Amino acid sequence: MDVLLKEFSERFKDSEKIFVALRLVAFPDLVATESALLDLQMEVVELKNNELLIKKFKKK
Repeated sequence: MDVLLKEFSERFKDSEKIFVALRLVAFPDLVATESALLDLQMEVVELKNNELLIKKFKKK
């Protein structure tokens, strides 16, 4: 069981980074800026401050 758990952890260790990026695309207003990848943090700030995009996401 330990071997299986270790293999699973190693295989999916980067998945959290991918999930954060996917949440950024799907729900930019709900993503905590500091949880985004460093190179995407400014994009998150810009998305959160764009009133037009905020209105579009709230319509969905």
